[in-house]
Amino acid sequence: MKTSAIILCFTLCAAHADTLLDFRLPGRAGGGISPGAPYSFASAFSVGASDVEITSISFLLGGRSDTPYEFTAYIFSNSVDHPGTLLGSSHRSFVAGDFTGQGGAFYQFAFSAPLPLSAGVRYWASIGTYPAGYPPVIYDTSYLEDFTSHGIEPSLSLATSSSYHPTEWGVNAPTDTLVYKLEGSVIPEPGSAGLLVMGFGLAARRCRRQAKR
Repeated sequence: MKTSAIILCFTLCAAHADTLLDFRLPGRAGGGISPGAPYSFASAFSVGASDVEITSISFLLGGRSDTPYEFTAYIFSNSVDHPGTLLGSSHRSFVAGDFTGQGGAFYQFAFSAPLPLSAGVRYWASIGTYPAGYPPVIYDTSYLEDFTSHGIEPSLSLATSSSYHPTEWGVNAPTDTLVYKLEGSVIPEPGSAGLLVMGFGLAARRCRRQAKR
């Protein structure tokens, strides 16, 4: 009985640390955008059949290790096929030596609170940069098959804005997407959540009975 309770507790906890959209490395992310000026980029994605909560987003970035950068990650709603209302943002400063070189690596941007996103709705993942020296590299790809969906579906789309904190967007031809990962959890439907709570209660009761013996 105790083992079943432990397994159930592990399952409940693991549901809050999922990768909802993954990117396989080494993939074919050969593209690299180096704006050399304050600039933002965004790519669209759609939520699957269940509501989700996004806790962080990771972008594939590169650059010279001797150069500092400022980056901000954003999640926007959709507005006529371009980014609309800002839903959340996360800022990171990178000092000289933080980057691993031109090969690129994923860097995580955590949101201060989970961002609830609705099933079947389109959103935009975005990153803005303010370079303090040599232009950073923000990677993109045209190969959607290198992404693995666990509740989030990416699309080939790339919007651009000549601003670090974007408000005006131009949308390029739908041939590329930023390389990114989304972390968070799928929100259980009310019926499923009730079953999980009931199961947890039963498991806890069995544990107490076992302890009394």
